[in-house]
Amino acid sequence: CAFRACSKLDLQGLNLSFVLAKRLHPIVQEYIDRAMRQVVAQIIKPGGEISKEHWLSKKLLVKELETEASATADRKAEGADVHSPHSNGDGAAAAPREDGAHGGSSSSSGGGGNSKAARRRKKKKGSSRKREIRLTSSAQYLYNAVRTLLEADLSLVVDDAILPEATIALYGTVAKGVIGLLDEVITFQAKKATKIIPKEKEAQHLSIIANFEYLRSDLLPRVEKSISSLFQRTTVVEVTLFEARLRDLGRTLRKSFCKRRGRLIAIAAKSSDTRNEHRNAKRKSIEPHLSSLVYIYI
Repeated sequence: CAFRACSKLDLQGLNLSFVLAKRLHPIVQEYIDRAMRQVVAQIIKPGGEISKEHWLSKKLLVKELETEASATADRKAEGADVHSPHSNGDGAAAAPREDGAHGGSSSSSGGGGNSKAARRRKKKKGSSRKREIRLTSSAQYLYNAVRTLLEADLSLVVDDAILPEATIALYGTVAKGVIGLLDEVITFQAKKATKIIPKEKEAQHLSIIANFEYLRSDLLPRVEKSISSLFQRTTVVEVTLFEARLRDLGRTLRKSFCKRRGRLIAIAAKSSDTRNEHRNAKRKSIEPHLSSLVYIYI
């Protein structure tokens, strides 16, 4: 690697690593900007993902996000298993100890088997932690594209070992760029949906509200975790501010839906009352004629 070679020369006082990082920084920054523009274009361009929308939520199974609290709880649980008087130190129950050399060997062998079983159980338990979210097709594309961008693509270039010292300067590019991407796509999606979906299509309007809620509650925490990991930060202010904005927009959408739904119910009730009034009036107008017919018949 060029940086490893430069680091050897840095020991002689040449400081070439800084020069190399400074030259590579604009190239990496342009790569990140281009990757984000491609995601936006693929979704909102004519013939893109939004133009193919049916505006109905689809089920998507995703791995449960492991927060620091849950990771700490798991570590504590594992520690409790290891220090349990019924444990062999690998989280599995210890085999009964026998006296003598053969007994010690038997116990060790049993512990190894139990250790493998414990690892298999732990792996199975971890792989089964999934949750169900519901997003429309364009929102699912956005969800997967942003996660791939942060968890795979950017992790290859935003790394102190690959681009030392320049990673700090790239924070603004990544954090503001990802939030700008989400803001542009989600806003465009909401405006497009409210414009073309008929008011009486409740399922579609509820699907748009679901997009807001699941992107806010599931994707944004993953975005924050990825950016925090890339740049060794405890908080990402840009994500926090956008989360509050998305929460307010979702609340506005829900209120708008409820008001619209209330108006539709009121109109339907009024229409039903009008029909009943016409029916009663017609019945009353017919009753005298029926009475006269009955009288003539008698």
